Amino acid sequence: AVDEESNVYFTGSSFNDNEDHTDNNGDSFAGYEFDQTFDPNDGAGTLAPFLIKLDSDGNLLWGSNPDYGTTTYGRAISFREGEVGLGVAMTAIGNNPWGGVDFERPNAANADPVIVRFDKETGEVLGIEDIYGNFGYKDEILAMATDHAGNYVVGGYMTGGLFTQDTDVPPISKNGGQADFFVAQWGDGSCVPLSVKASAAPVQPSLYPNPANDRVQVSTKTAYRYEVHTLQGRTVKQGKLTATNREIGLQGLESGLYMVRLEDGNGRFVVEKLVVE
Repeated sequence: AVDEESNVYFTGSSFNDNEDHTDNNGDSFAGYEFDQTFDPNDGAGTLAPFLIKLDSDGNLLWGSNPDYGTTTYGRAISFREGEVGLGVAMTAIGNNPWGGVDFERPNAANADPVIVRFDKETGEVLGIEDIYGNFGYKDEILAMATDHAGNYVVGGYMTGGLFTQDTDVPPISKNGGQADFFVAQWGDGSCVPLSVKASAAPVQPSLYPNPANDRVQVSTKTAYRYEVHTLQGRTVKQGKLTATNREIGLQGLESGLYMVRLEDGNGRFVVEKLVVE
């Protein structure tokens, strides 16, 4: 993944067979040496996920991996304000810290989905957000994105059930076959559906006409930025509105339902439904 400053982040799985974090005898990349501790139950060495950040010239800025091997891969990367998230499945030998943040799982537990959150500038681990599953079943995050409210949205597969610990999220279960896919959202208080007002704008705008054909007007004279999104979250139009130009062109859009995000100069925004005929 590439951020707005053209820094490059990548993930995967790394190998190491040292037993005490002293003499690395495993993989390295761009000057970063993977230092997870050897698992004595794995005679071939140990694997662990990682996250590495390079500048646009390929120079190492920072790297990170858990203290112990988890025999899983980092799968997906996404950004939110000030941080980068890594989607991964994690196992643990009782307690497996990553960057000083503890991650607890029972011994012999299979891999379950985890979001590891890093400070973009320093690589410090900000938190490990766990999606706990049924004991003995393997579940993984395979894709990850950030929505317009700054929440992480992850998707992957589950072979058992998820959210089986004491959480505010109702548990979900596999419905049949070897595995099902799942989608989950993680946030810190900003989980707002697109269909409601996301924050109070100085003047609540309306769109007219609605349904519309080739253009739509925004009622308020307050200057706004606008984005037009499909229901799948893809941005199809964006631009600026002023007190004298409050029109959004809809040329080239297929007929259907869209979401229009309108933002003022203070970062407050609302989201309105728009039907294009």
